[in-house]
Amino acid sequence: MGYFLAVDAGGTKAEFLLADGERELGRATCASIKRLNTAEEEAGRNLDEGLAQLRNRTGVELNQIAHTCIGTSGNTVPLVTDWLRDNFGKRVGGRVQIVIPVSKPNHAQSPAETRRRSNSRMNARRKKSATNASLQ
Repeated sequence: MGYFLAVDAGGTKAEFLLADGERELGRATCASIKRLNTAEEEAGRNLDEGLAQLRNRTGVELNQIAHTCIGTSGNTVPLVTDWLRDNFGKRVGGRVQIVIPVSKPNHAQSPAETRRRSNSRMNARRKKSATNASLQ
């Protein structure tokens, strides 16, 4: 059976989620493994701690992991990406992939949010006009 590891490698902490093809098996958290924020040795110790927690909670050996997917900012910085690939590659089985975080662009709003913002701007203009008129 294949296991899948999802990792959120944040600046203050790293979060791990292990699943099989049907369900979540366990989660773990450790201090940051992100090399922009953490020294190399400390990042390695943190990674070992997080993976050990996950192994202890799930009983799944790390070499049984078929695919690891890591999300992090700074994914265009070789210091970050190379370290993550190398260090996960040494510790877990299977493929290691680093993904680009996707955020919702400002223009991709729901119609209700668009109306709310538009009404808010109109009300602010009306209030400013009323204030200016009373000052004259």
